[in-house]
Amino acid sequence: MKQRSVYPALLAVAVLFSVCFGQIEISHETGVGSKALSMGNNFVALANDQSALFWNPAGLGFIPARELQVGVDGLSQRSQTSFFGNDESSVMQRLRVSNLGYLHAFPTSQGGFSVAAAFQSPITFDDARKFSGSYYDPSNQSVFVGRDEKTYGSLNFWTAGFGLQVAKGLSIGASASLVTGDENRREAFYRDTNGILADSMYSDDYDRTTTRSYVGYDVRFGLLYNFVKHFSIGARFVIPQTIWFTEDASETNPDISGTDVYNYPQAHGKIFSSYSGAVGFSGAYPFLTASAELRIRAPYSFVYPNEDFPASSLANKTIFGAGIGLEAPIVSSAVLLRAGYSWDQFDTHLFAIQYTDSSTPANWDPMGEAPNKDVQTITAGVAFIMKTACLEIGYGYSFWGLQTRDVLTEDHSQQRLSTSLSFRF
Repeated sequence: MKQRSVYPALLAVAVLFSVCFGQIEISHETGVGSKALSMGNNFVALANDQSALFWNPAGLGFIPARELQVGVDGLSQRSQTSFFGNDESSVMQRLRVSNLGYLHAFPTSQGGFSVAAAFQSPITFDDARKFSGSYYDPSNQSVFVGRDEKTYGSLNFWTAGFGLQVAKGLSIGASASLVTGDENRREAFYRDTNGILADSMYSDDYDRTTTRSYVGYDVRFGLLYNFVKHFSIGARFVIPQTIWFTEDASETNPDISGTDVYNYPQAHGKIFSSYSGAVGFSGAYPFLTASAELRIRAPYSFVYPNEDFPASSLANKTIFGAGIGLEAPIVSSAVLLRAGYSWDQFDTHLFAIQYTDSSTPANWDPMGEAPNKDVQTITAGVAFIMKTACLEIGYGYSFWGLQTRDVLTEDHSQQRLSTSLSFRF
């Protein structure tokens, strides 16, 4: 009996080590704008509103107007976990301003030149994880483990950019962003053996709060070509981002120190990305508009060729995504209905992380944690077109899965409701 309990016990220790001490941190690119969301964020070859600053700045060159846009998002994230057969669920929700920007077009001999500036919040750190369960250790003692973690936060882009038609039907563009943001993570952990807390390589009972403040940059380039009437191809290219952070952490250990708070020394580090981009195709007719795209994140070895990447790490893999969005007018084009679908490989390295205050390497090693279900997103939306204003509402539902060793499985989902109000004049 004891022999049979060794393997799950070792798996449990490995899971706890990877979850407690691993450096894989989840980030989500939610994007910008209700229109893009409604079409599954397949927007690189369409990019025909102020949110083009993020999706494809070349699209600004084909917008012959001035536009003011404001957007608000509601996010709800849920996780369902199974740890040694015990199921747990966790939910988190929040409301945020996701976009506030202005675009100004100038006529040129080639057809158009537009500049834009915006506050955008296209990336979140939102995550909810909760699991608990019991197993028997190698000495056949009953061990109970529980963990509850929630993370809130986002990266905000303070962006300026332009789109310029350089030839008939051809526009180029670029945008640069000062990136700021914050993150707040709270995690509670508890473990006992036969109902008794015991010393171990990590604290058996703690409540820890970690906060970070971020500052960095984002630079992206775009190309949009209307090669024949009604049809366009587009491309977006994002250079590797670097975003520095300052981290403060504190914890209480209820069983050891009661309400006493221990403050960790302030830490510093950076999150950083590889090259990424998208290519797409769109077609627009009076009765239907369609936009499809392919997304790619390049291996980190393109940027850091001397790094030692574990074979199990997604950091040195090419990550793909693809999708399609549709838009159809009704009621004499005063109302537009939209829908979209996207498939993406779950990217555990949308950003990598590295602390600068220690010898800890970048978080290339997943330590047993890996996606077991790709991200699938289903979206829908509606737009109400008025003389100088447009009210847009978009809804998206995404789901994906993670697994750590053979013991902990996590099914995650995110719902996003976005509303944008635009004025063109």
